[in-house]
Amino acid sequence: MSKDLVVHLVPHSHNDAGWLLPMEDYYQGQTKHILTNTVNYLIQNQDKKFNWSDIAFFHRWWTDQNTDIKEKVMDLVKEQRYVLFTTLSKTLIDGILHTYL
Repeated sequence: MSKDLVVHLVPHSHNDAGWLLPMEDYYQGQTKHILTNTVNYLIQNQDKKFNWSDIAFFHRWWTDQNTDIKEKVMDLVKEQRYVLFTTLSKTLIDGILHTYL
């Protein structure tokens, strides 16, 4: 009897605020592009979802967005296509993420 292997891919991006560089350097260099490109991709691909855990970066990005983008993101969140993981407004520790999936 053979059993098929079932693999679940969970799209997830992670940046540590202030790990090796100041938070703003991470934000300007990579994070704002990740968040902007992800939102654009999700809008164009209705069958996709995305998980994000770094609420500090999301907040920084959110403050730069216009009303149109904010409304689109709120729609994605309502549709459960853009999932924000938070633990008391702190970054979710990657070491425990696999435990709860």
